[in-house]
Amino acid sequence: MAKVNVNSATRGDLVNVAGLRPDVADAVLGFRRRHGRITDVQALEELPGIGPATVDQLRKALDVGDKGGNGSNGGDQARAGERAAATGVRVASTTAREGTEIVRKVFGAAAETEREVAGRSAEGVAELGRLWVDLLGEQTRHNLEVATALGRAVRWDEVVQAQGEFVRVSLERLHELNRRYLEIVQDMMEAAPAAVERARKAG
Repeated sequence: MAKVNVNSATRGDLVNVAGLRPDVADAVLGFRRRHGRITDVQALEELPGIGPATVDQLRKALDVGDKGGNGSNGGDQARAGERAAATGVRVASTTAREGTEIVRKVFGAAAETEREVAGRSAEGVAELGRLWVDLLGEQTRHNLEVATALGRAVRWDEVVQAQGEFVRVSLERLHELNRRYLEIVQDMMEAAPAAVERARKAG
């Protein structure tokens, strides 16, 4: 019976070439997975169900050197497969980490964009509120001035002039409010695409 390298043999090598029972072959492979390289067949005696007679059989069937008999090629293939599997696990792990990082950046950028747009909207609403309050204050003062001027007017042309001035100033004030309103709305509308573009470049 040809000897098989215990450190590189596959289950098939152990059963078919070395002549081990399938349960003993499984126990040997399990021992090798747990302990790494086997340097002495005697170490296998600690496996359940393996006594001195089985160890003698193993000693005749197994080789612990770097190169074994007929099973070495299969063992090389098994080791190559294990290395490929380990490499695959590392690549998958790295890919998963990178994917997680990309997702984190994308969602972080989206959240930042949302915060920026919301902030710009809040600023715009606050500015519109201030403009409206200022307009009401100016209009109230102007109404009092016109009322005072009308109260002092003695001629019809003074009344007409005061009323004309009141309408002109009120319209100018309303026009300024509309202009600022449109500027603020346009600024808020432009803020979203600009924030999205910045987030895209950052991501």
